[in-house]
Amino acid sequence: MSIRNDFVLRIIAFTALLTVVFIPYGNCQLTVNGGFTAAQLAQQLAGQGVAFSNVTLTCPNGAYGTFDGSLSNLGIDQGVLLTSGSIGNAVGPNTQTGVTTNNNAPGDADLSVITAPSATFDACVLEFDLQVNSDSLVFNYVFGSDEYHEYVNSAFNDVFAFFISGPGIAGQQNIAIIPTTTTPVSINNVNNGNFACPGPPTGPCSWCQYFVNNCNGATIEYDAFTTVLTATIGSLQPCQTYHLKLAVSDAGDGILDSGVFLEAGSFVAVNVDILPTTSVGFGFNNAVEGCVDGIFEFHLDPPPVDTYQVNYTIGGTAINGIDYVMIADSLVFMPGDTFDQLIIETFVDSIIEGLESVTLYLVNECTGLPYDSATLMIQDSVFAVAATLDDTICRGELVQLTASGGIFYNWSPGKYLNDSTIANPIAQPDSTMTFSVRVDVGNCFESDSVTITVIDANFSVSAFGDDTICKNEVIPLGLNITGNQGPYQIIWRPGISLNDSTISSPFASPGVTTNYQAFVLGKNGCNLVDDVDVIVSGEGPRIFLESSRSIVCPGDTVELTAMQAPVTCGPDTIPCNGIPRTRSVGVGNITIPTGSPTQYPSVYGNWHN
Repeated sequence: MSIRNDFVLRIIAFTALLTVVFIPYGNCQLTVNGGFTAAQLAQQLAGQGVAFSNVTLTCPNGAYGTFDGSLSNLGIDQGVLLTSGSIGNAVGPNTQTGVTTNNNAPGDADLSVITAPSATFDACVLEFDLQVNSDSLVFNYVFGSDEYHEYVNSAFNDVFAFFISGPGIAGQQNIAIIPTTTTPVSINNVNNGNFACPGPPTGPCSWCQYFVNNCNGATIEYDAFTTVLTATIGSLQPCQTYHLKLAVSDAGDGILDSGVFLEAGSFVAVNVDILPTTSVGFGFNNAVEGCVDGIFEFHLDPPPVDTYQVNYTIGGTAINGIDYVMIADSLVFMPGDTFDQLIIETFVDSIIEGLESVTLYLVNECTGLPYDSATLMIQDSVFAVAATLDDTICRGELVQLTASGGIFYNWSPGKYLNDSTIANPIAQPDSTMTFSVRVDVGNCFESDSVTITVIDANFSVSAFGDDTICKNEVIPLGLNITGNQGPYQIIWRPGISLNDSTISSPFASPGVTTNYQAFVLGKNGCNLVDDVDVIVSGEGPRIFLESSRSIVCPGDTVELTAMQAPVTCGPDTIPCNGIPRTRSVGVGNITIPTGSPTQYPSVYGNWHN
C-alpha cells in the first residue's frame, strides 16, 4: 500500500477532525441535503420509460444525499450525490487542496478489481433493478475529486463505476466510460497533469475536452471535475429486468474525497415527444381538406443506439383511411436519428362534418398502456371572417378591421388602409365603403367582406399653437371649431403639462418637445382630432408674479411685479452668452376695465442672446 507524505497526512487528519456533518449544507451556489432513504434517492433519478425496484444503499451516513447545482458551474441542476467522504465537502468555494472525511468504511470488491493492486476504502454504493421500455438506457453524471491535481497518475486513483448486468450482457459491464471509447472515466485518465492549485496546469492533457480545472472555483470545493458526461448502453431487451450498481470509493487510502453527481430524472430509456403541426406552419394548427396536410412530429432524446420503433394507437373522430390517407401504427428510427414526421394527408369529401380530430397515443411497451398523446384537428375548408368593432364612423375617423382564418391576407381597396396585407389593418374611408379580404391557407383561399358606414361630422377642428419655446416658458394652445354639433367635449393629450386639458385654449409648459392632440366630440358622436407640435429648445428662467392687491373694484389700479429666478441656458447646463433680458414681464400700473373681473394671460419670460 502506498503511503502519502506524513506532513500531508497530518494536515488532512486535522481537516477531518474539523469536518462536522450538518444537514442541509450550503455555501455559495451549490447546496446539498442528506437524510434520504435508498428508495427516495432512486426515485430522484428515474425518468421516462424506466422503472426501479429492489433498491439498496450501502454507504456511510453523511456520504450520500441530493444536490442543487442550478447556480453553480457543475453543469447539472439537480440530482443525487454519492461520495467517498462527506457530501458537505463538495460545497464550494474551492479553498482547500485536500478536503476529506475518512469514514473508516470498507471498500467495494468490484471497484477494487479496477484499482488493483490498490485497495478501495469508504465505498458508497446505490443498487437497484430496473426495467426499460426500449432497447437502450442513458443517464448524465459528473465526477469530481480532491485527489486532483496532486495525485494524478499515482496509486491514489479514487474510483467510480456504473455496473450493469442482465439479459444479453456477459457478466457485468461498466458504462462510465470516456465517450466513443472503452476507457473508464477516472482521475488518471481525465486530467491536465500533476500540479497543485492554483497551478498553472503542467500537462500533458489527457481527454481535456471532458475536464474542468476548478482551482479557486466559487461554487464547488473539489479541485477538478469532469464535464457533464452521458452513460449509454444499447442492445437491451425491452421489458426485461436489469441490475445497475452505482459505486464510488477512495483508492490507496481512505482520505481525500471524491464524488459522483447523478442528474435527476436523467435515467431514461428513449424519451419520445410528439407534436402536432401542419405543412404551412406559421402557427396554423389545423389541417384543411385538400389544402393543408397535418403533421405529427416525433422527437427522440437521446439518440437511439440501435434501430428504435415507436408504437402508437390511432384515435380521434376522423377515420383512418376514410378521412385521410391510411397511416401505420408505428415509426422506425435508425441509430442516431432523433426526428421524423408522420404526414396526415386529408381527403376532400365535400361533406360538411365540422372539426374532426386525429389523436396518436404513445404506448408503453411493457404495460401496453398509453402514456402520452397529441391531437391534430381537420377542418372542411378555409373559413374567412371579416369584422370590425364599429361599423359606423364619422368622416375623418379611423377604424380597425379584423380578419381571421388564414395565414396570408389581402384587403381591398387598399388605398384607405395603413397595410392591406395584414389581418388587422387600420381604415380611414372618406365615404361609406365595403372592404373585402382574401384569406389564403396553403393552396386554398376564401373571401369575406365588411361594410363601414361613414357619416358627416358636420363640424371641423383646427388646432393651433405650433411653436419653439424654451423650457419653463408658457405657450397658449387653441382650437378653431366650426359647425353645429355643440356643445363639444374637448380633451387634450397629454394633459400633464397643461393648465386645463378640457378647454379649447389651454396653456402649455412642456419640459420636452411634445405633440399635443386635441380630441373634440360633437353631440352626434363624431370625434375629430387635430394636433400641434411644441418644440422645446434651451431653458428660460422661472418667473414669479406678485400683485399689490388680490381683490380690486372696477376702475381701480393694481401693481403687478414679475421676478425671475437664476438659470443656466441651453438644452443642458451650458452657461448663457451675452446679456440676458426679459420681455412681457409687465412691471407697472394697469387699469382694470369696468365690468366683470378679467383673467389676464400668464406672464412669461425668456432668455435672448
